[in-house]
Amino acid sequence: MKIDALIFDIGNVVIPFDWQAAEGQFLARSSKGTKLLRDELKELIASFEVGEISQEVFVAIATRTTGFQGDGREFIAIWNSVFRPNPPLERRVRRLLVSREMRKTRSKNLSGRCQTVWSHT
Repeated sequence: MKIDALIFDIGNVVIPFDWQAAEGQFLARSSKGTKLLRDELKELIASFEVGEISQEVFVAIATRTTGFQGDGREFIAIWNSVFRPNPPLERRVRRLLVSREMRKTRSKNLSGRCQTVWSHT
């Protein structure tokens, strides 16, 4: 069987994250309360996660609608602070991809760091 793509559930499966780690920082820099902040971001995050909006649009709308007191770089730093590495699973995914002769390409994530994107060769 030919496999053209491998799709992973990233959030809290491949990459652990803890929203609460950043929520306090966002609250301290926002003009909204906890419930309003969550409500304002919920739909926006969903649109960003599925690629309906770019990272630039996400950051611009998120900072404006939440009343974030800081620039885009600060917002991105707080946003990225929720993600934690998972080395054992990362190694397993790499081995799986290599065993399937997947070709990797690079794309930039929200922080500007490169992330690996895999496709079949």
